Amino acid sequence: MEFLKKNAIALVWCIVELILGILLIVESENFIKVLAIIVGVIMIIGGVILTVTYFVTHAKEAEGKYLFNGLTYLALGIILCVKSNWLSSLMSLILLLLAVVLFIDGFEKIQEVCDKIRLKQKGWVAPLVGAAVEIVLAILVLVLDSQRWLFITLGVLVILEAVYNFVVLIFLNNVQNAVKKEAKKNGNVIDVDETKNIDDGENK
Repeated sequence: MEFLKKNAIALVWCIVELILGILLIVESENFIKVLAIIVGVIMIIGGVILTVTYFVTHAKEAEGKYLFNGLTYLALGIILCVKSNWLSSLMSLILLLLAVVLFIDGFEKIQEVCDKIRLKQKGWVAPLVGAAVEIVLAILVLVLDSQRWLFITLGVLVILEAVYNFVVLIFLNNVQNAVKKEAKKNGNVIDVDETKNIDDGENK
């Protein structure tokens, strides 16, 4: 119970990471849409609060505040909820641009490799490996359902992060308990109530 009290926030964060990771894996195809709707709803709520705050606040105090941000949040929130599929299209475009950039950088490294080989210079192995990795990644992005695999990979990484954080918490808690027990065994820890009694006796 003491462990739960001391590490409540960290444990809640581990649970949130675990749930998020599972959602990323299970709902990889619809994750962007779900995320857009969640963010949209939050923005709508925030927009309503800010708009209402403007009208219930004194005119002088509210001048130049609240209403603009409130209406902006409302508009963006509604757009995100109604047009959540736009984000999926945007993600696909970003991945396509990523593939193009990887190809360009890979071809540039191939140019460097060929130049070094023709000029009989050393140091062409590293750029050759880099070019191979970038071109393979670019092909995978284009051929595979890269958006889905991207979210699955992120989900696995988030779950591993949650498990790692939980293990670290338990390890640190065990270390602290071991240090306390060792200190008590060696008589280095004085009970608080005992110290209070000593002080009261001295005062008398």
